[in-house]
Amino acid sequence: IAITTALLAAGLPAGAPEATPSICCFAVLGAINLAGMHAAIADVAADDYNLTPATATGQMESGPGAVLAVHSYGRRCDMEGFEALCRERNWTLIEDACLSLGARGTGMHGDLSVFSFGYDKIVDAGGGGAVLTGSPDLYERVSRLVKSNPFFAFPPEFLEPALAGMNTLEENRKQRADHTVYYDQHLMNSLARKPALTADPACWRYSFCFQGDRDALVEQARAKGVILTTHYKALHELRTGPDLPEASRIARQVVNLFVKPGTDRGYMRDAVA
Repeated sequence: IAITTALLAAGLPAGAPEATPSICCFAVLGAINLAGMHAAIADVAADDYNLTPATATGQMESGPGAVLAVHSYGRRCDMEGFEALCRERNWTLIEDACLSLGARGTGMHGDLSVFSFGYDKIVDAGGGGAVLTGSPDLYERVSRLVKSNPFFAFPPEFLEPALAGMNTLEENRKQRADHTVYYDQHLMNSLARKPALTADPACWRYSFCFQGDRDALVEQARAKGVILTTHYKALHELRTGPDLPEASRIARQVVNLFVKPGTDRGYMRDAVA
């Protein structure tokens, strides 16, 4: 809902394209469609799984549009590059910081930034989200949407757990960063293709590409009591269109390790053994 709210507040014409990375949550497509816009799904970079200014431009048409800059798996994407691109093309820039809440240098770029307090997010309140902007005009538009339509209002039952989570966000960030660095330093499997770490490595999950039999790896881990997930599928493969090679490869190979606060170090050792 936060993404839909941000897009509607931007005031773009119906059917306008929004450059969106192929590697992200499929719910993003629903949010774009609900706002009456068209998802221009673009390929991602091999080293951090993020949308880039170059891949976004390749999927966009002339005229009004938007870029949804997602910090994939919580890894910071090139916000400065997107800001320069959107200024040049007069596009709206929306920063999707749903998986990087609390990380240094995120949630402060573009025309609008969005967060989620949904299930399994960095602050899990059970639902709800937030839209941030430094523009008084956009702030008023968002406020009008929220006040005029209950669909966009923050569910009151989620407010208390969201605030509680925000109060411990810095400790949350530190633990996630520590766990991410541990995995990066101790994962020595020769078939694991590890991504570049950012300056603040506080990820949603530690994700890498496994160049062997991923299904067998997941089953072997499960037998040891270690849960590996394989988010995300490539969005462009859900509809007819050209292949996006990096996104397709990542979707076939990506493996996620949990870094949430409270993750036991013994569990983490088993995960990388």
